[in-house]
Amino acid sequence: MVTRHPRTGDIIAFITEQESNDEKVRKMLMTTILAHQFDMVAYLVGEEYGVVIGDSAGIRQGNIFPVSQKGIYKQYLENQVLPVLDGDRQYRDAVMKALSMEQIALQTRTQALYEVDIAIVIDGETYYKRFDFYSFEPETEFYIVLMSDTTELNREQALRNEQLREALEEAEQANLAKTAFLSRMSHEIRTPMNAIIGIDTI
Repeated sequence: MVTRHPRTGDIIAFITEQESNDEKVRKMLMTTILAHQFDMVAYLVGEEYGVVIGDSAGIRQGNIFPVSQKGIYKQYLENQVLPVLDGDRQYRDAVMKALSMEQIALQTRTQALYEVDIAIVIDGETYYKRFDFYSFEPETEFYIVLMSDTTELNREQALRNEQLREALEEAEQANLAKTAFLSRMSHEIRTPMNAIIGIDTI
């Protein structure tokens, strides 16, 4: 757009790059949305990882964000994930195997998404995390990793399970009470009925 300055009469040109601006807005929105949804968005290639989106200061709970933006994936698992894993040795070994590059490569050959849920303990508090692995370029073993916090979902599910368990116990108690009542009533009715049948027989 070209116009003249109202006082000086100089010609002023305004040039905008709409596509570039749209692309920047899309990237910013995508980054904001992903950062809000996930603790971390990263990539794995070879034995290395690189963090694309994420900030350790922005993680609300159960922080296992990598100490460096780039590094060796196996070292990240051994130094930051393994020490805080919840459960016994068997569970910890199973989680480490599930998160290994070999297992990621194996699982993403047959499915678009490979999910691994883990439980961690930090400062005596249990948190739940989910790793989502996507195979971006199978031939080069390039993977996208999304790490999210599922603590609230797990706590809500545990609460629902507890409520269901309590409801089942109450139903069982009610059923026992009903059975006892019917048994007692059956006896109460049977006694006079026997007398009536006996008199009728006589």
